[in-house]
Amino acid sequence: MKRLPRRGSLRVSTRRRWRAGEDMVTFARGGSFIGTMIDDLCTKELLEPYRVLTSRSEYRLSLRGDNADSRLTPMGREIGMVDDAHWERFQEKSARINAEQERLKNTRIGENDRRLQDLLSLCDVVPKESSTLSELLRQPVVTYKHLEDVGLGGTLENAFERERVQTEVKYAGYIKRQSEEISKTAKSHSLKLNAELDYNSVSGLRLEAREKLRKFKPETIGEALEIGGVNPADVTALMVHLQKEARRAKAHQRASLSGSGTITQMQGGLSS
Repeated sequence: MKRLPRRGSLRVSTRRRWRAGEDMVTFARGGSFIGTMIDDLCTKELLEPYRVLTSRSEYRLSLRGDNADSRLTPMGREIGMVDDAHWERFQEKSARINAEQERLKNTRIGENDRRLQDLLSLCDVVPKESSTLSELLRQPVVTYKHLEDVGLGGTLENAFERERVQTEVKYAGYIKRQSEEISKTAKSHSLKLNAELDYNSVSGLRLEAREKLRKFKPETIGEALEIGGVNPADVTALMVHLQKEARRAKAHQRASLSGSGTITQMQGGLSS
């Protein structure tokens, strides 16, 4: 029941921005589950009632419950749904989490440190001659609570903040890789498709893909990929076609410039 007022507030905010001529609110597929849902409902043929499941998102490692405020609060602030008090609390929380991650990364303890010995008695940690707290926390058997129990904890205020820091540190490599994947995918998926593109002229497209693309008329490569019946191989064929068209356009432009230069030289010769 608590979700209904929020949905109503979003609707009111969107209408207000539309009337003011401002940009509409956009929920990216890689930034929220509501973005995944909207994207699915707009681009896929659904033959049964839609349910928002975590498995529907290919970016669920980044779309966690513990970082939802970091992903969506700045957007809420931008569209006027987050008041000053809420924004101040969010900034203070973000500052604490960032500071703790830096502390864990920069604090190093040696193998003879009493706190490391205490940690060894709590869990089967693999000691090194010298380790940062982040390196210790990344070991599967070590939790943030273990660090707190031996006097290596920070100043986080609650269990939610501790869970957030622990997750960010333990899975830093995977999270970074997915973030890079999202950026790379967004860049390639933002390639525009001409509304007048003749899909019959694109070699390598399957018949079903041609029919679906003509029906839905996607504006970008990303939208094309999300249409049911269009698979990655079809999208690859589309991208190859776009690259060929881009090279052809550049070659034509160079030829035009070269022709213009030749004419100018001829005119200069005649004048002399």
